[in-house]
Amino acid sequence: KSIKSTIALMPGMDITVLQADEALALSELTPTEMMAQTFVVPSRPIDRPRDLLRGVYRLSTKDDSPLDLPDVGYQRVVSRDGNALVVVIDYAEPEAAPQRPAAGYLQASPTLNYEDEAIQRLVREVLELAEQYPDRPRQEILAVSAWAAVKDYLQTKDLSVGFATASEVARTRQGDCTEHAVLLAAVLRGLGIPSRCVSGLVYADRFAGHQDIFVYHMWTQAWIESDEEGSSRWQDFDATLPGRGVEFDATHIALSVSDMNDGLLSNGMAALLPLLGNLEIEVVATAYIDE
Repeated sequence: KSIKSTIALMPGMDITVLQADEALALSELTPTEMMAQTFVVPSRPIDRPRDLLRGVYRLSTKDDSPLDLPDVGYQRVVSRDGNALVVVIDYAEPEAAPQRPAAGYLQASPTLNYEDEAIQRLVREVLELAEQYPDRPRQEILAVSAWAAVKDYLQTKDLSVGFATASEVARTRQGDCTEHAVLLAAVLRGLGIPSRCVSGLVYADRFAGHQDIFVYHMWTQAWIESDEEGSSRWQDFDATLPGRGVEFDATHIALSVSDMNDGLLSNGMAALLPLLGNLEIEVVATAYIDE
């Protein structure tokens, strides 16, 4: 039996459930309640999450299973205590990359087909936008310009799409965090910048009728090459953030990374499944951009 229902998550974002089997459709569990089972309620609320420059978190699993998080972009795992990890996300200090990423982070793939004409149009727009900043480092300006272009490109921001390729997103201009992430990754590769997608958690003060929670999320990393030794790096960009010129914040906790060349349901994303509903997060310390 098919059903269709729409849930208001927050202003400007809805989720539409298009189909369910009969048992699920007739059960007392609502779609909102099913989604809420994946939310992580931290030890305390985070004030002004979009302004957070540095966050320190202690993560553990409810079932005491091993937990392994990557050191990527702005994130560092600084200590381990049994099954618990202490993670620092510092927006002011991205990790220096020891060497240029493998060629796979630049290739066109079914998911990130930057050779598609719809994506090439976006690439050309980014190149024109970047020309306004001739005195800034070229790759960094291209990456920031790509982030700005993709952020404003999607006209319908909701969760009804599922998982779409970058080519599909470029045409429909619709989607949620996964669509923003793959489109930005594809545009970056079209600009000659290695890219990958990050699956993890982000803090939301309001989401799907809940407050002060971490929700599962996806964003993009660009590899920024520098002439200065030890300065090349993976830099995080979240194209779903509201337009205040802030590309990222320290409430993003990376759980896995993927080049997305194996498809949208890649091994990196599959690694998240055992963590759904199984994480606990203690907010240890916070620091803000204006402090």
